[in-house]
Amino acid sequence: MEFSVPGFIKRYCTPNAILTLSEYLVDYATPEVAAKGWKVIENNLVNVDEKFRDELLARIERIKAGERDLYF
Repeated sequence: MEFSVPGFIKRYCTPNAILTLSEYLVDYATPEVAAKGWKVIENNLVNVDEKFRDELLARIERIKAGERDLYF
């Protein structure tokens, strides 16, 4: 229950959702859907806590390189 503190869990949900979408885009999306999906990710990076942003970008690159099941 300590993770349900208002606002605390959101710091992890958004980055994890972006990582999950990244995996989908790399593994299954058509080029058209992938282009739209990467744009959505780019637009939502501004909503990610600044201390997570650099690590999130690094993990996205790891996903593009073939790693899976990355999360915060």
